[in-house]
Amino acid sequence: MSVANQRIVQIHKSNRETQPFVSLNLQTMGAVYKVLGAHAFFLYLILCGNANGYRTEFSPQNINKNFGMPVSTAQDQFKKLVEKKFLVQRAEGSNVYDFYAEPDFIKASKTLTQTTANVATVEETKEENQNETNAVAATSIPYSFNF
Repeated sequence: MSVANQRIVQIHKSNRETQPFVSLNLQTMGAVYKVLGAHAFFLYLILCGNANGYRTEFSPQNINKNFGMPVSTAQDQFKKLVEKKFLVQRAEGSNVYDFYAEPDFIKASKTLTQTTANVATVEETKEENQNETNAVAATSIPYSFNF
């Protein structure tokens, strides 16, 4: 049950999982960790552990009780998630926040990384093919048969 001024968090996950478990690919986890750091990343994982569309009350005391994170750390890391746009306040002065497991800037970063990786793979493949062609040419011995 919510108490006055308690923060409420609505969960939004791109994979649309309705079950309360964490389902993230390693690329997303790496990108998020780089942005948040260890403590905020742990709070992020706690929020990701809720089902898509779930609405929960943010309780630093419960986080402390269930996970051992100090209350003040949970409060500070909530602010960091807001600052980094993983949590977005619905309206100025509202106690309701939307949690985005994969904000747009993470999606864009992953797309850029994937595009860069694809280009690198194409370039590596071209280079490997050229190297194989050169190796075959270097080891090919012209045959001439004298009868």
